[in-house]
Amino acid sequence: MSQTETANEAFADGTMFVDVLGDETKVRILEVLISEADRDLNTAAICEQAGIGTSSFYNHIEDLRRWELVTKTRTVGNSPMYEINRENKAAQKLAEFDWALVEFIGKKEEAGELDEDNRPVLA
Repeated sequence: MSQTETANEAFADGTMFVDVLGDETKVRILEVLISEADRDLNTAAICEQAGIGTSSFYNHIEDLRRWELVTKTRTVGNSPMYEINRENKAAQKLAEFDWALVEFIGKKEEAGELDEDNRPVLA
C-alpha cells in the first residue's frame, strides 16, 4: 500500500461489485460513485472510500470520463467533484448489475449458500 492510500478498510474492500469484476482501480472508483449516486464527491472522498491513492485516482479518472461513465460536476475550492453519469446507458447498466448482485447474494444468504468469505457456494 502506498503512503497515499488509506490504512483502514475502505468501503470498496470486499464489495460484491469489486469481487466479481476484479480488484482494479477503475472498478473501485465506479463502485464508490454508483453507491453514492445521489451526490457528487471530491477526489479525497472517492479515494478514501475506494481505498486507493490519489495518484491512482488521477491515472484512471480521465478514462472513465472519456467513456462518459463519470462526469465532473463542479469545482469546490480547488477540488473537482465527480459523480456517476446517470444519463449514460452503460453506467445505468453497471448500477443495475450492482443491485442485481445485492439481490443475488441476499437470496444466497437466506438459503445458507455462502462460504466463510460470503461468496456463493458452488453446487
